[in-house]
Amino acid sequence: MAKERIYGIDLVRVCALILILIYHFNYYGAELKVPFISQDSLGAVGVGLYLLISGAVLAYNYNGKFKAGEFYKKRVITLLLPFWIAYIMVFVFNWVIGVKPADLPLWKYIYTIIGMDGYLSYRTPTFYLIGEWFLGFIIICYILFPLFSICVQKIPWIFATVIGILFLYNITTYQWTIPMLWNPLILTPFFVLGIYFMRYIYPNIKIEVLIASLIGAYACDRFIFTNIMNDILVGTFFLFVSVFYIGRFLQKVKVKVVFEKLSKYSWGIILFHHVTMKYLYDYLGEEWFISSKKYITLFLVCAISFGLAVLLNRLVEICISAAGSISTKRKAGKSMKQYGEK
Repeated sequence: MAKERIYGIDLVRVCALILILIYHFNYYGAELKVPFISQDSLGAVGVGLYLLISGAVLAYNYNGKFKAGEFYKKRVITLLLPFWIAYIMVFVFNWVIGVKPADLPLWKYIYTIIGMDGYLSYRTPTFYLIGEWFLGFIIICYILFPLFSICVQKIPWIFATVIGILFLYNITTYQWTIPMLWNPLILTPFFVLGIYFMRYIYPNIKIEVLIASLIGAYACDRFIFTNIMNDILVGTFFLFVSVFYIGRFLQKVKVKVVFEKLSKYSWGIILFHHVTMKYLYDYLGEEWFISSKKYITLFLVCAISFGLAVLLNRLVEICISAAGSISTKRKAGKSMKQYGEK
């Protein structure tokens, strides 16, 4: 039985998408502003929101026992299959226009196949081409989700304490070579907070929580949204709760369909927006990113990325349908063979 759609998740996902788009668009000199959030924190807050969403959605859909095989199969279909297809699309496009892949050993495509090429790019050269580095970390979270879920249910206070201590210790005595924002010990609390939210806060969310979150969001604007990771964690969670609560009212208004569509295609937009910006910058030039024309350029980035995401979604559906047909035919063939042997 399908669970009820949570429109608060849709709105948070759209907000995270917007933050990441603006953050990367500003790389080209656009200098677009977002209320309450400093430019340096846009990317971190956007990634944090995505991780919170990932933890919350999994906790909502798998609140109880589930089959590991089916769980991981679905994660491959929803996360990696679109990534593989999008990668091939961009690879072929680059090949057509004469852009060659990096001169690296072919075995490094293994990193791409498992979705870790962006996440490991800080450590070693890879064939990183599309999407976001945090895909790799989300894959790690998906692998560990059954363990996290059990800990949140069975030993919530102990688990929260351990995660919190590891987080605070590492941000105050950071000695890793991996960038702080990429470190699993720093990012895990975002994902785990999403699980805690869906297990314990969502069933009891009240207007008082919204008010407290808005106060927290205001405090973030004045004191919290900086480059300090503990402040970003707190501020991002306040923002998540506030936007989530507001999103609960979307089901009562017609505009909800807009957020549904954007939420549905958000992963495809994330996969394509980098290359879209790059090629528009190469074709249009810097002026279209720093002058008043930047709003036209941003619209083009959004429109092209959205169109590619819709196409990607269709290609994913075709692949799944084809795989289903092949599986059905094989099962039918085995059944006929067994019948003939009787």
